[in-house]
Amino acid sequence: MNTGGGLARIDAQRGRLAGRVQLPTGHHNTLALSRDERTAYVPSSSLRADVDPTKVDILAVDLARKRVTAKIPVNHGGIFALEMAPDGRRIYTSHFPRAQGVPNVVSVVDPAAGSVTGTLSVQGRSTGLALAPDGRRIYVLNESGMLQVIDTASGKAIASTTVGRDTTGMTLSPDGRRAYITDEGEEQLVVVAIG
Repeated sequence: MNTGGGLARIDAQRGRLAGRVQLPTGHHNTLALSRDERTAYVPSSSLRADVDPTKVDILAVDLARKRVTAKIPVNHGGIFALEMAPDGRRIYTSHFPRAQGVPNVVSVVDPAAGSVTGTLSVQGRSTGLALAPDGRRIYVLNESGMLQVIDTASGKAIASTTVGRDTTGMTLSPDGRRAYITDEGEEQLVVVAIG
C-alpha cells in the first residue's frame, strides 16, 4: 500500500500494518512489485508548481532493507499506473502529463538497466494499464474512456474501442479473457471480453 510519504505493508490475514518504508517527499500514487517480491517500483514526482511537471522518477525500493536503491528517470509527465511484465524484465508506465506538448505515450522501462528503453504511442492521456498474462499485449485506458490494445513486440496499436466516459483503473481476470474497468464518469464497473 502506498501512503503519504511512504510504503505500508499490510498483513491481510490479520488486517493490520506489518511494516513501513519511508520515501522521499513527492507524489507516490501506484506501485509494481518485482517477481521475487523483494523490490517495489514507485513513481515519484513533485507537486510543487516551480518544478518541471515532466520530471518523474521511478524509485526502486528494497523492501527488506527498507530503502531506495535506485532512481530511474522517466520524463514524460505524471505516472498514473505501472505494470510489471511477466518475465520481470520490463515495467510499463502510463502517463497523465500535466504540461502541454508532452506526447501521449506508455514508457517501457528496463529495471535492471535503470532506464527507459522505449515508448508506445497511445491516444489521449493514459490512465489504467493491464498486461496480458503472456505479456504479448498491453491494454491501455485513456481519460476519455477508450481502451487501446497494443502489441508489445511491435509497439503498434492493434485495436481500440470506447468502454466508458472517464475510465481510470483496470485489471484482467487471471486467464486474461476479461478486463474489469472502473468508469468514474458513469460510476460503474465495466466488464469487457478481450480474449
